[in-house]
Amino acid sequence: MTLQQLCCSFDLSLSHKRVSLRLHKKFDKWVNDWRKDHVTNDQELACMQWMTGKTEGIRPSKTTIEKIFPDCAPYYCYNKYKVEFSDHPQRPSHAD
Repeated sequence: MTLQQLCCSFDLSLSHKRVSLRLHKKFDKWVNDWRKDHVTNDQELACMQWMTGKTEGIRPSKTTIEKIFPDCAPYYCYNKYKVEFSDHPQRPSHAD
């Protein structure tokens, strides 16, 4: 690979990062604006509880959330969810 090819490749990777981050910022703004108009705080809380396994009627589990700060694509911070399921299925509760 020549020096010119290396420089061009480096410039393209920087350009890709800028474009990716700009498009992500634009999409993130659209999602947040939509969420403000269409999702209540209770719905958002219910979704987060479901994502972390804290709702009734599902298999017992422990969910950990790891924040990822990548140096490569997608270049922006995101959450990685890891679920560890219990060996014993949850029994339905009966109200008497």
